[in-house]
Amino acid sequence: MNTLTEYNKDKDAIIKLINKHRLSNKNKWYQVSVSCNGYNYEMKCFDTWIQTCYVYKDNKMLYNESSSMDLSVSKFKEYLKGVIK
Repeated sequence: MNTLTEYNKDKDAIIKLINKHRLSNKNKWYQVSVSCNGYNYEMKCFDTWIQTCYVYKDNKMLYNESSSMDLSVSKFKEYLKGVIK
């Protein structure tokens, strides 16, 4: 499974990188491990479906979320904007 790993990027840059990673892994599972504003995000995804999204701060899990399946690209980006701080 292909993993995107990025640290200390701003929110907009992280969302663009995640979407680019999604596009390069069409019809495949992929992972995301990113850091933004002191929060860490671990995701397992398939196209625009984020099956698992763990959010950590100071090595403590704050919450675990998932998106709806088969989101449009705009809804996928909207979901990321809502989750990433």
